[in-house]
Amino acid sequence: MSITSSKDLEPKSQNSGANIADSLMTQSSLLGRIQVADDSAWEQFVDLYGPLIFGWCRQNSLSQEDSADITQDVFAKLQTAILRYKKIGKSTFRSWLWVVTKNTIRDFVRRKQNNVAGQGGTQFQMLIENLPKLDDTEDPTTDASEQKLIDRALEIVKSDIAPRTWQAFWKVTMENESTQAVASELGMTANNVRQAKSRVLKRIRDLLEDY
Repeated sequence: MSITSSKDLEPKSQNSGANIADSLMTQSSLLGRIQVADDSAWEQFVDLYGPLIFGWCRQNSLSQEDSADITQDVFAKLQTAILRYKKIGKSTFRSWLWVVTKNTIRDFVRRKQNNVAGQGGTQFQMLIENLPKLDDTEDPTTDASEQKLIDRALEIVKSDIAPRTWQAFWKVTMENESTQAVASELGMTANNVRQAKSRVLKRIRDLLEDY
């Protein structure tokens, strides 16, 4: 089963003026835009975090089909939960998202247990033996998941801007070429190259500010 399209998971509207006012996030950030009911931000959120959530499920020995179902369940819960999210201290959004995912996996497994508990026998025994041992699982929200989010954010931004703008950003920022050299190579002014770099970096920061 494929993961539900972001358009099928629009966040539910909520009168949460106080929550939004108290939020630590700027409205230009991805989560900040979701909290003020920006539908396009929700689509970007699903695109950015969907692969990460699915990957966490797979890391816990769940099948592709079950992982897709759980990913859908997580986004269904997030439709309202994310509107109440607040950053506390040094906690990260990824850690909070992992808790939501972990609890969703547990709920999913519990439902499967209940469905076969009355049957007993070999099927039930096999299910119990193959349940993910979440309490023994290391927190997956560290370096590996951080890099996955960064890579995914780069893909999202790259797909949404002019190729030459992306080239200018990439050559200056990632390949350490000089602004003047890139301008000459791409037929741009040095100021255009600097603007391209700034524009792309802002788009990436807006996606990843809260992660």
